[in-house]
Amino acid sequence: MRRLKDDLASTIFHDEIPRYMQVPVFHKVGELDDVLCDVGVVQDGHDPILISFYTRTGDHSYSSDFIANVSAKLYNALRR
Repeated sequence: MRRLKDDLASTIFHDEIPRYMQVPVFHKVGELDDVLCDVGVVQDGHDPILISFYTRTGDHSYSSDFIANVSAKLYNALRR
């Protein structure tokens, strides 16, 4: 399990779920022509939070921004 977390934490992709996070996020991004997805576990010392997004649009910059913004809002709402 430790190796899996290390691999997911050391990804070169930081644009989706972890973009606005100030805590560690273990995540995996997936992309096809019209699909962008990201699944991750937020580890902040409390109970882990699983966030999963699957989007379908031809504009990946819009999808990426959507995933990043909503992930941060979800995290902040759950940790209040």
